[in-house]
Amino acid sequence: MVEIGPGRVALEVHERADAPGGAAVSDDLVAVRGRYQELKATLDEEVARKSLEMFQQDWRAVLDLAHTSLHAAAPALERHAHRLAGGALEVGAQGLAADCKQLEGVARAGDQAAAARCLSQIEARFQRLCAVLPTLSV
Repeated sequence: MVEIGPGRVALEVHERADAPGGAAVSDDLVAVRGRYQELKATLDEEVARKSLEMFQQDWRAVLDLAHTSLHAAAPALERHAHRLAGGALEVGAQGLAADCKQLEGVARAGDQAAAARCLSQIEARFQRLCAVLPTLSV
């Protein structure tokens, strides 16, 4: 666990190498796959696929805003981190959401160096997740 503020902690999610080709895949993939299957069963495959596409597009845009606000305004970074966390939870990426909540906490505290580290970690995790999302529909 990682302390993200007085009395607040976030669980660290560790990666494992269990994807095809030995690529490291976050534990979020299991949860996202479950959410994808749930949407597919409840609605249809097209809706499930579109929801993941929208997640990637929206996340990319908000992540870019977060990078821009990193050196500008802590309240803006905090808002962007909050929005990223919500988007991650919508698709089941709980570990990614926890990282975003951690960013939200360090942004609120005004710790710019820690925010930069968190944002870098979030960016890398998002990229790894996006790289394997196409495998969900097969």
